Amino acid sequence: MRHVEEWFDVYEKQHSHIQRKVYIASDDPGVLHEAKKNYPNYTFVTDNDVSKIANGRSRYTDASLRGIILDIYLLSRCDYLVCTLSSNVCRAAYELMQPLHGDASKWFKSLDHTYYLETDHPHNFVALENHQSRREGEISFNAGDAIRLVESRWDGYFNGTHVKTGKSGLFPSYKTVTVIERAKMPTYPEVPDLL
Repeated sequence: MRHVEEWFDVYEKQHSHIQRKVYIASDDPGVLHEAKKNYPNYTFVTDNDVSKIANGRSRYTDASLRGIILDIYLLSRCDYLVCTLSSNVCRAAYELMQPLHGDASKWFKSLDHTYYLETDHPHNFVALENHQSRREGEISFNAGDAIRLVESRWDGYFNGTHVKTGKSGLFPSYKTVTVIERAKMPTYPEVPDLL
């Protein structure tokens, strides 16, 4: 919830009198109770029936499929999405956000992996702030330095190579941001506008 709270804190500075609403998509029905207990100043929206169906013998039923499709759609329409990209549900929701924002990377936070395709180009990051390595196996960097991703990890660190120094090691993911590489795409003017 830390990333959700940070997003709402920034949003609240620009918009007055907001209600903090969070849509929860989970196959664990207990998540809603825990969220309400720990964050009483939030309104949580979820479908506990879908959570119950997704967690058990009825996981592969038509009702479960409809529930997961609805979850993906609603997640993709959220103002800010926080989830794990190791989840196919999260990846699908993030991909559906792209046409809405052009580049949804600023409307999204992954709790584990960065977005990638198996055949994707190497990911580059730029440091947002200085970092001094605190243990063996970490790399140091200054704000603005480029780091090439080697592998994602599940503990808040990435393994990468500092582009300028050539040193490789772990670095804290929260001190960096993905460099979005844009490519020119044809507009296909010969295709009629269907909208």
